[in-house]
Amino acid sequence: MIPIFNIFALFKELIYGVIDYQNIFLTASSLIVSIAIFFAVSRILFLKDKWVLN
Repeated sequence: MIPIFNIFALFKELIYGVIDYQNIFLTASSLIVSIAIFFAVSRILFLKDKWVLN
């Protein structure tokens, strides 16, 4: 469930003509969850003035 490796594995499957909707759904959902976590952490850090300005 590592998003970066899932994307490469999904592209490799699609290049060889293997279409598995479960893999596509798992890749998309893990990528969306990781993006949401990164945005939440970056928003929390950005709202703290000591991390933005010295």
